[in-house]
Amino acid sequence: MNANKSLNKVKMCLRRTAILMSMLILLATNTFASELETSSSNSVGATYRTHIQNEGWAQGWMSNAALSGSEGKGYRLEGIEIKLIGNNPADLGIEYRTHVQNIGWEQKWAVNGGFSGSEGKGLRLEGVQIRLTGTRAADYSVKYRTHIQNEGWAQGWVYDGALSGSEGKSLRLEAIEIVIETKTTATTPPPAAPAPEGKNVRDYGATGNGSTNDTAAIQTALNENTTVYIPDGTYMINVDQPLKPRSNQTITLSSNAVLKALPSANGYNAVVRMSGVSQVNISGGKIVGERYQHKGSSGEWGMGIHVIQGSNNISISNMTISDCWGDGIFLGDSPYVSDITIDNVISDNNRRQGLSITDAKRVIVKNSVFKNTNGTLPEAGIDIEPDANQTAEDIKIINTQMVGNRGSGLDLWGINGVIQNVEVVGSTMRDNSNMGIRLIKASHLTFDSNTVIQQIIRFKIYHYQSK
Repeated sequence: MNANKSLNKVKMCLRRTAILMSMLILLATNTFASELETSSSNSVGATYRTHIQNEGWAQGWMSNAALSGSEGKGYRLEGIEIKLIGNNPADLGIEYRTHVQNIGWEQKWAVNGGFSGSEGKGLRLEGVQIRLTGTRAADYSVKYRTHIQNEGWAQGWVYDGALSGSEGKSLRLEAIEIVIETKTTATTPPPAAPAPEGKNVRDYGATGNGSTNDTAAIQTALNENTTVYIPDGTYMINVDQPLKPRSNQTITLSSNAVLKALPSANGYNAVVRMSGVSQVNISGGKIVGERYQHKGSSGEWGMGIHVIQGSNNISISNMTISDCWGDGIFLGDSPYVSDITIDNVISDNNRRQGLSITDAKRVIVKNSVFKNTNGTLPEAGIDIEPDANQTAEDIKIINTQMVGNRGSGLDLWGINGVIQNVEVVGSTMRDNSNMGIRLIKASHLTFDSNTVIQQIIRFKIYHYQSK
């Protein structure tokens, strides 16, 4: 009888906890919606929708850098409509035109919500140009990027009428993101950028021409210098022999430097692998994986940055990591890694996770975005999931977004190993297909000032313990 009473008390406590947290999630949703409306009314933004193969206009309107279209489905965009929203000046407009299969560039630009492309013809969009019009156009920029067949997001962002997509390649556009930015009104020129620090990899024969295998040249620069600089260019990397930084090393990529993975049939690979090293800083530029060029179908461990084997005091910052066969970033693999900082990183369209944390201690993730993970389970933005005899502890996630992932925004999956002392503060889990936050057997957790927005709110807690 006493045992039954105790069990009933535990069940009642869990019910009350679930009800309370569900209410908090709903409250956070309403608060966020209110803030979003206020923001849109006080600034200029863009809203847009695309006509998608097999789906038509069903996805509806997207705004302010949200994805319109699809990833991983192979569906073409066939048409687009764009208009300005928010507190836009009277003399500010937007116009756009598309490059259509078998037709080429449209002769007339569509204006302020007009249709561009084709409907009912089954023709793909291959390129798009967008620009602002009116006397106030000089005060703003329109920034946009497209997800291109076989290339993903590798082309990056373009501005103010530039071509996004391709001509003459017969590659379909699959998705688009658009945002309006205010130009600076400063009358004095910005300070000159500081001279790059470190030995330039081009001095070692790296070409950055997008076709030559530059792995050996960059690795030689890493082997011989404590500070290494990678200038603008696309550097092809053999992920079966990844770049391996040394301890006490700083690697700086320019803003337009790309480390691009060469196709591989190996399901376990990486662009950059830190194994048993300490005091390594890597910052800037982009890492682009080979998920769309991968030669095999097995494995799920193709990483952008792979931090393993006791590596410690590692900093990863100001970087975009996308299109990896596995995870954007992986931390763990016994012995545990420690004292890792991830700051201002965008991890986008990776196949398994945006970020995996397994056997790791004292990890800080801040000011970052983990989005659009899709392809193979768990497909989370951030997955904290230690294996047997591993521990993930003292993890802080601060001011970070987990958005549009096919799995959960944040997974704390303590089925096999130990998860404890995790803080999530000021972060957003939005529009993830599974759950905003999934907790399974984790203890000593702190959630403060977070926002969870789901089309359908799903809420699960297993073996949850808090402070």
